[in-house]
Amino acid sequence: MNSPSLAELKLKFLREELSRCFALITEAERRFDPSNADEVKRSLGHVEVAHSSLSNFLRDSERMKHLNDEQQRELRESAEDLRRILERSRRSLLERKEPQRSAEIAVL
Repeated sequence: MNSPSLAELKLKFLREELSRCFALITEAERRFDPSNADEVKRSLGHVEVAHSSLSNFLRDSERMKHLNDEQQRELRESAEDLRRILERSRRSLLERKEPQRSAEIAVL
């Protein structure tokens, strides 16, 4: 059985890291309530740290040389998506005055 190459391992790790970041944002959006705003801020802060680390990795040509152009493009596009979604989530969640559930219940 062949062992995965360094490029395959790096790509797998980076994809999983991006997936965890997207999941953390989704969970923060799902669980948001003004009473846990500090917890949401911490979660989004963790995503920012991960995004920063990923961005540094993507800018380092020595680290990226094991990945082909398509893989590099995929990771860069995903990192850009993550940044955009993170910024949107931070604005919408932290500016929200009422929990989302309350707004939905009020309509019923």
